[in-house]
Amino acid sequence: MIKLNVTEENMKRYCILNKVIEGLITLKDASKLLGISYRQMIRLKNVSYQKGLKAYLAEIHNINLSYKTLRKILINAGLHEPRKKKKVYRRRRRREEAG
Repeated sequence: MIKLNVTEENMKRYCILNKVIEGLITLKDASKLLGISYRQMIRLKNVSYQKGLKAYLAEIHNINLSYKTLRKILINAGLHEPRKKKKVYRRRRRREEAG
């Protein structure tokens, strides 16, 4: 199993990419915030938009993550809420019928 430490910088970068994809900020502003070129920002946006966080992290670290590992990372970072388990109700006994 590969252990991956997602740095605060990487999570900041991913959050800014999400804001660009949602249209909240422009590519030019995002590239200034991250301190990278406009062209590099376009490339990161395309990778992030097409394949999500998993591809973005693989692009940075050259690491492939399983679904469970990625889910744990997102939950710990507060970017994903785990699904609530359904409440299991006790089933009532059926009475035997005559006949």
